[in-house]
Amino acid sequence: MAKKKQELFIDINTQRDFNYILDHNKDQLICIEVYCSFAGPSDEVEALSRFRDQSQPVYLFILLLFVE
Repeated sequence: MAKKKQELFIDINTQRDFNYILDHNKDQLICIEVYCSFAGPSDEVEALSRFRDQSQPVYLFILLLFVE
């Protein structure tokens, strides 16, 4: 049986994409590289707004654990 291909790098440009990644990767460690795009439109992910206009990339590690 073939394994499902898992992407290692995914471009996230909207709040909707960001929420989708968080919702579908519960109990998994997520590493996010946040960087400012000087040539493109401003980042639309509100949760990452404090990192706008940074000259260096920022790395965030997110782990969502849900206890039932």
